[in-house]
Amino acid sequence: MNKIFNYCLIFLFSSVLLPAQYISVDTNYDANQLVKDVFFGGVGSSCISVDNASISGYDFGSGNKSYGYFNKNGSSFEMQEGIILSTGSALQAVGPNNFIQTEKRTDPFAERNWGGDPDLIETLNNNSLNSDNILNATILEFDFVSLKYSEISFEYMFLSEEYRRDNCDYSDAFAFLIKKKNSAEPYQNIATVPGTTTPVSTTTINAAENCPKNVSYFGSFNEEETPTNFNGQTKTLTAKANIEVGQTYHIKLVIADHGDDTGRFDSAVFLKGGSFIGSKDLGQDRLIMDGTALCENTSIILNATTPGATYIWYKDGVAIPGANLANYVVTENGYYEVNIDDSGCQLKGSIRIEFSEIPNVSKKNFVMIITAHQFN
Repeated sequence: MNKIFNYCLIFLFSSVLLPAQYISVDTNYDANQLVKDVFFGGVGSSCISVDNASISGYDFGSGNKSYGYFNKNGSSFEMQEGIILSTGSALQAVGPNNFIQTEKRTDPFAERNWGGDPDLIETLNNNSLNSDNILNATILEFDFVSLKYSEISFEYMFLSEEYRRDNCDYSDAFAFLIKKKNSAEPYQNIATVPGTTTPVSTTTINAAENCPKNVSYFGSFNEEETPTNFNGQTKTLTAKANIEVGQTYHIKLVIADHGDDTGRFDSAVFLKGGSFIGSKDLGQDRLIMDGTALCENTSIILNATTPGATYIWYKDGVAIPGANLANYVVTENGYYEVNIDDSGCQLKGSIRIEFSEIPNVSKKNFVMIITAHQFN
């Protein structure tokens, strides 16, 4: 009996002392590895070709940079792996969330600020947004050609120390800028709140009590025991761009500190590994917040038809058993995705669906008011 009791005590205390699972970050990847091996995942290379990858940011020394490869590392983080672009030390993005990044820096991290980016500044100005104090820019860029599809997409999350329950005014800045290579036309920013041209930031997607904005796309305010060292995050978002088949495009993914010349309160963009592929349009999100949600007890058919292709449908990141046809009938709230294999070329579609309750009007509370009116 004593042995069993002692064993239970050991198990109890070892369970309490086990560390929480956090993401891992590796800053030893170069630009080609991050783009070709991670972002494209080595999938569908015969359908989208990529070249001239480069990355810039800050090298703090001792192998620590403002960018790198991340892996969920057994944690609850939404993405399995991908690329992190940070306004500070990428290694400091690893959980737990127990200090403000850059506020608690010690050498070699303290007071290490670097330059901004003129294209990001121009994007902010074009959207009538403040562009003061843009610094600590980390930039990943490359050229690509789609050989088959007229739309591309990729998935990402925005995480920030500026996500606080009382912050309605401050946000770092980022943009995903795309245009035809060597064109004089301006960049198009595709890092926008879905269905709008509004750039994603902590002030445009937020669940703060005094200034909620686009709450359906907000992920969480993070407690200490979370996979990353950021105060909050969006849900997984999708960036999309319409393109011309056979045309070379240049894409520039940039994030920077904004509004504070000391560069405090870091932010990061997490790019999902293997997600830069052709895109299948499943329609606009159907959300309660913008009045497009479906009524409860109804359904919607999602159509991903691509001749000769095979399909796998997902709900909230989990494969739906038996859902392998071109169409899928949705009857529940969720984030729905479809992976399409088109003779070796990869396509992906995604949509967020919400259902709103029908108001319950009981007979006993129903009052009919009749007024008399005399016609002359």
